[in-house]
Amino acid sequence: MFKKDLAAWLAVNMIGTPQLQGQVSINSCNFKIKMPMSWSQKKKIAMQGTPHISKPDTDNLLKAIKDGLSGRVYDDDCQVWRITNITKTWDIDGGIELELSSEDEEI
Repeated sequence: MFKKDLAAWLAVNMIGTPQLQGQVSINSCNFKIKMPMSWSQKKKIAMQGTPHISKPDTDNLLKAIKDGLSGRVYDDDCQVWRITNITKTWDIDGGIELELSSEDEEI
């Protein structure tokens, strides 16, 4: 489901954006894992921004991101040569903060 959601978001939000060329770096990526609705408001406030140390694994999430960006943000995920600053934290709303760059461009 995550890949489908990412693909749909990219299709809407990346219209008209040229693909990154050459070497691509993932400079930072924070997976903001949405807190369960069953948690109390007090617990949500306490957990906001803290490390998420249960499944899904960051490597699986990152693979989905790389695959989802292929053909949309860059031609192929083999262009990604460097990945730095990958985190996974709890968040009330959930989401992904992602910073990419290529030799000449940054998004």
